Formats: sequence, structure tokens, C-alpha cells
Amino acid sequence: MFETLFLNIINNHSMKLRYILLLFICIFYTMEVAAQKDRGIKNGFRMNFQLGIPSIDYGATDGANVLVNSPGTSFGFDLGNYFYFGKVADDKLGIGMAVNWFGMNFSAKPLYSGTNNFFIEFQFCGVGPLLTFSPVENMGIDVSFQVKPTIFVAGYSDFDRTYTGGGLTFSNLIAFRYKVLFVGIEPNFGKIKSSEVDNLDQIKRKLNAGQFKFLLGLKF
Repeated sequence: MFETLFLNIINNHSMKLRYILLLFICIFYTMEVAAQKDRGIKNGFRMNFQLGIPSIDYGATDGANVLVNSPGTSFGFDLGNYFYFGKVADDKLGIGMAVNWFGMNFSAKPLYSGTNNFFIEFQFCGVGPLLTFSPVENMGIDVSFQVKPTIFVAGYSDFDRTYTGGGLTFSNLIAFRYKVLFVGIEPNFGKIKSSEVDNLDQIKRKLNAGQFKFLLGLKF
């Protein structure tokens, strides 16, 4: 039931467009009501929504014969903070730390067999260095590398088989900010140690967790 509902959602182009339109309306409304002060290099809370493209071998082991007829699409969000330790270069370059408190990501990949492979990622307390360049007031260009503890849950749509695991994933964030608007890209990579239950047998393996994410959100 869950798999069918989720598949209908990700395949409904009209729903995708409404989802994106709603995000833009909320973001630009927030920009208008936000206080007018310099937000280029400033400690603050960040939230963003994600639209991702998982790699062809996402959720598969190294060297596996992956019978995928499209890369699929992922949807998610994360919540975090920026903490700055100081400014250099005439206060135009901020040095700090980016923290992602919580993130969730859903995706599905259709296989040639007609089966759909479903994935859920949970990420907790990701952390890494942050550099922000602010050429003018209210503008920031962010670069950050993060390490993210990740829990991975996956299954198939047409038979009872699941696998779960955990490990560290990594991300490289490049983002542009103006006032509270946040737009960025974030390649993700790493491997997850998983346990798969198949016919009561437990199989341990490492799964690829690479995907390319587009981010749209707010940084206060």
C-alpha cells in the first residue's frame, strides 16, 4: 500500500509542479516580510527542500548488474544551522561550521523487471567546515563539506524483501543566498553497510549512496 501510494506521488507530474510552485510562493513571501539587515555572514537557522537524482548504482553493491531503466527521482528536506567563528578579507569571507541536525530523503527507482526499488534515508547531526564569501550586503556564496551519519531503509514493491543499514555519507555543498533565499547544489556520496533479509537468510553488503541534489530553501 505504501509503495503504491509513493509511486503514484512521484509519477504525478502535476503534483510535482504544484509542490515546486508552493515552495516558491512560501520562500518569496518570507523574503518580503523578513527584516532588512545584512544576512551575508550571520549565524542562523537553515531549512531546505531537496530534489535529487540518484546515481544509476544507488542502493546497489559495487560491481552489481543493476537493471535500472531510469535514474529515478528523490525528494527530501533537511534542517540545520550555520555557526561562524570569524571574518577575514575586509569582513567579506566568513569561516565557520555547518551543522545539519536532521534530514530525510525518499526515492524510488524502476527496474526493467517492472519492480520498483524504494529507499528512505535518515541523516542526523551532519557537520563540516563552512566558508562564505559575501561581496555585498545580504548576499552569500557558501561552500561546505559535511560528514553525515546516515540510516538507510529500502525494499521492493512486488515482494517481501527489505534491507537496512547505517554508515557515513559525505556531501559537498555549493549555495547562493540572497537575504533569506537559499539555492544550492549538493553532490552526495558514500557507502552504507546493510543487512538484507531474503528467505530468512541475512546477507551483509555495502551499498552505494551517491546522488546529486538541488536545494531550495531559507536561511534566517
